[in-house]
Amino acid sequence: MPLPDDNPVSGWLKDWTLVVPVANENVLRTTLLRSPAVNSGCELLLERSFTSAGKAYNAGIDASKNELLVFAHQDVYLPPRWMDELSVALRQLHSADPNWGVVGVWGRAASGTGEGFVHSTGLARTLGQPFDRAVEVQTLDELLLITRRSSGLRFDEALPGFHLYGTDLCLQARAMGRKNYVISTFCVHNSTGLRALPLAFWTSYEYLRRKWCPILPIITPCTIIRKSYLGMLTEACRSYKGALARRCKIAGGRAEDPAALYRTLVSQ
Repeated sequence: MPLPDDNPVSGWLKDWTLVVPVANENVLRTTLLRSPAVNSGCELLLERSFTSAGKAYNAGIDASKNELLVFAHQDVYLPPRWMDELSVALRQLHSADPNWGVVGVWGRAASGTGEGFVHSTGLARTLGQPFDRAVEVQTLDELLLITRRSSGLRFDEALPGFHLYGTDLCLQARAMGRKNYVISTFCVHNSTGLRALPLAFWTSYEYLRRKWCPILPIITPCTIIRKSYLGMLTEACRSYKGALARRCKIAGGRAEDPAALYRTLVSQ
């Protein structure tokens, strides 16, 4: 069935904004800035020297005048087909649910199932597979998030550091009566591997545990935020036990040329 002519997504994609917190100039230059999508005419806002993701992204929101806002890590590679896939996926989603809240490329459903389609160099594998329609999720991974200026959504600047802000944004959207979704727009997360979640992650966890206590537990892409302090300790212990079980080996690492990696992935 053809999509209605009044679908606004095509107009949004003519003038859209990409907001990126920058901590490593070399990673930015060799990964995100090599993305064809970045050279397609988007408004690129590089936010430097911020103490938290929330402050960096809100600065981008304030600086942009466009409706469609994309928030991405500096180590994300958006391949040649990404813009076309984004257009199709957003047009379909907006026709089905014009009140959508936050959209991403990887997340967790309320059942705990991982949803999306992305390659992670840190995990040394591709997660998910292509799918036709947006899938509702409870929370989204921070590697790439999409919102609209008119939604009124903003990041919580009191949330410390650079972890779990995607979860918080999804919970804000849900509190506003909006649903969050994963769409099939394949990209490469050119990340380093982690042995275990860092201490800064658990600082963010504790902040969200207190902020969203009445509606917990919440399943995030990498853990479960539980009501009790004991629950947080249980999740932290599970993370570190997993690292020990893997003998502290890192699954993968950042690719020197993510564009070449992408070409290899699509040729398989």
